[in-house]
Amino acid sequence: MRHGVELKRRPVPGSFSPVAGVAALTTLAHRMNVLALGDEVAGSLGVNPSATRSAVFLWSSLVTGAAVAISGLVGFVGLVAPQALRLAASPDNRFLVPAGGRGGVRRALRRALPVFWRGWKGSQAT
Repeated sequence: MRHGVELKRRPVPGSFSPVAGVAALTTLAHRMNVLALGDEVAGSLGVNPSATRSAVFLWSSLVTGAAVAISGLVGFVGLVAPQALRLAASPDNRFLVPAGGRGGVRRALRRALPVFWRGWKGSQAT
């Protein structure tokens, strides 16, 4: 019980896990790299540009929604990490998708834990 409110944790059947979405995006990484060459080149290499864009949009939206739903707005801060990694390291999606997930988690925790710690210490003092 916190602040007079009791929260009960219950599993939600059919809830979406961000891990499943990252796994799906990792399987699409090669197609995303080919799509970066342009629609005509991707089509000539056997990648359907519109289907790939639709799948990436769907999975990215689900992962973003799940991350924000699980961790609140602080999870949204962690979504900036892949963009920073793209600039700093490599635009190769085979590297960027898994590393961006790990980097986003680290960044979100680094920002959130001090805030939670101060809030916890403050509530213990009273």
